[in-house]
Amino acid sequence: MSNNTQERGYKRPQINENHVQLTGTAIHLFHVPGTETVVLTVATSGGGTRSNYPKVTWYGELAREVEETVSVGDRVSIIATVQTKRFERDGEKPIYRQNIVGQGITQAMKKIESTFGLDVDQGEFVDDENEIRLGGTALHIFKVPNRDIVIVTVRTFTNGHVNMPKVTLFGRNAEYALQNLNEGDAVCAIGYAYTNRVDKPEGSVEYYDGITGTSIALAPMDE
Repeated sequence: MSNNTQERGYKRPQINENHVQLTGTAIHLFHVPGTETVVLTVATSGGGTRSNYPKVTWYGELAREVEETVSVGDRVSIIATVQTKRFERDGEKPIYRQNIVGQGITQAMKKIESTFGLDVDQGEFVDDENEIRLGGTALHIFKVPNRDIVIVTVRTFTNGHVNMPKVTLFGRNAEYALQNLNEGDAVCAIGYAYTNRVDKPEGSVEYYDGITGTSIALAPMDE
């Protein structure tokens, strides 16, 4: 739920962060018809043990810049945030959807350029990146029944906007969350954008983006 709001009624965590860093290859560019919105899909092997294909949404002038300057196959580096939006349906509970919203994009650097500051066009590109950093308040902690999985909703407040991304934790991280975190605690988390493929019975394929947490911990709270 990305909106301008005051921090009334909430204790203030000392760490408030909502940052996404991606480096990878542009594999698909889609202009949403009738809008100034572009969705860029990036293949990245950073984070996790396999490649993921996060979608990054761009609006307005940034959407035009991406459409004009990025081609499929380009190596790109992206700075973004995780934004959430609330949808309400008559007679049903509201649902929240989260997506990665781009804030800046550049052509990925070559390793020599990144390491030595030399302006070169040859050699390898820098390695893929896929990192999400969140700092805020643990709004909700949910244990998936019969699974060693915990989903923590982190309320972030950055640049005047509230968002509530969900972080999925497995194994030891899930156990830590259950044993050490309470709703209302200040937390910080590190993870990566993952893509989950779902094969539908009718033969179609859908992809869902989420956040897998690789580290989570209690953080200090303002008095």
